[in-house]
Parts: sequence; C-alpha cells; structure tokens
Amino acid sequence: MEIRKKIYNMAVAIWGLSTFYLVYKYSLHEGYWEHPLYVSFLFYLVILISNGGFNKLSLYILLFYIGFFIWFFIDILRAIGG
Repeated sequence: MEIRKKIYNMAVAIWGLSTFYLVYKYSLHEGYWEHPLYVSFLFYLVILISNGGFNKLSLYILLFYIGFFIWFFIDILRAIGG
C-alpha cells in the first residue's frame, strides 16, 4: 500500500474519531468543543490533499459540516430567542 493511501486511511479514521468527539461534546453543551472542530477540519483538509480532490466521502464530510453549522445556527437562534 502506498504512503498516500496510508495517510488517507489514517486521516479518515482520525477524522471519524475527532468528529464523534466533537458531536458528543457539543451535544452535551460542554465547553471547549471548538478544539475538536479545528482538529476535525484539519483532518478533512488532510483527506482532501492526500486524495488529490473530491470523492464521495469528501462530499459526505462536507455535508456533515454544513449540517453541523445549521445545527449551531439553530442553537444560537434558540439561545437568543428564549
């Protein structure tokens, strides 16, 4: 297995773990959930670079980030509203 494929597989595994931790921390409304977000986003960039572009997995990860930011925005609106 070539080095690029190994980096890609490791980045996908670590991205999954860091994203699970991000959702866990954010759903409990605990502090410091920003750091797992940054780690998750960093590994997303590593996935894009090591893969050499977009594939289905990269697009699903992008959809996850869009969904997460919608969830974050709705949480902010709920906090402002009451």
